[in-house]
Amino acid sequence: AVQQEAAVARRHMDAAKAAEERYQHLHLLHSENIEQVPSMQEHLTQARESVAAVERRLDLVTDELREAQDEAAAAAQDAAEARRDQVVAEQRLDQAIQGV
Repeated sequence: AVQQEAAVARRHMDAAKAAEERYQHLHLLHSENIEQVPSMQEHLTQARESVAAVERRLDLVTDELREAQDEAAAAAQDAAEARRDQVVAEQRLDQAIQGV
């Protein structure tokens, strides 16, 4: 009976020692993670700033594209008007030639 109790006590002591080692390991990991938090926060801040810069650039490019589209539409209207003026001028020239 004493030997059984001693064996049980050894198993409990081994389990306690293993639990203590596991606790120390987890505590170390936790400490390392805590130390990394400021660095992670800095990376996150930099990433957010980069995203904001890209969004601002995208807004600028979108505005430039919109302006270019407006200018292209205006140029197309000018071209259409110039073609109409050309047709009218050719008709007047034909009339002038026929009238001579």
